[in-house]
Amino acid sequence: MNYTEFAVQTAQECGEILMKFYNKPDLKFERKGYNDPATEADLASEKHAIAKIRETFPDHAILAEESGKSDKKSDYVWIIDPLDGTSNFKHSLPIFCVSNGLE
Repeated sequence: MNYTEFAVQTAQECGEILMKFYNKPDLKFERKGYNDPATEADLASEKHAIAKIRETFPDHAILAEESGKSDKKSDYVWIIDPLDGTSNFKHSLPIFCVSNGLE
């Protein structure tokens, strides 16, 4: 599998995880800063993406929005925003996505 196919497949899987939380009236969240919430959906999506990357590309480093940068040294770094548009998601506005990329 090439990097682009992997990134697209992983984003789609994370999107499926997010949709399990969408419109959930009791969605749990915490504030990281002013107008910067992290929901249980963010955390579940990020956990899945990190697990997939570690399984498929164990030598690659990861920079994720919720958990930060891995301590692994690598020429390859996966950058993950597991729920880009968390505030919209939290308010049931259907304008959000999973953002990932490889540097």
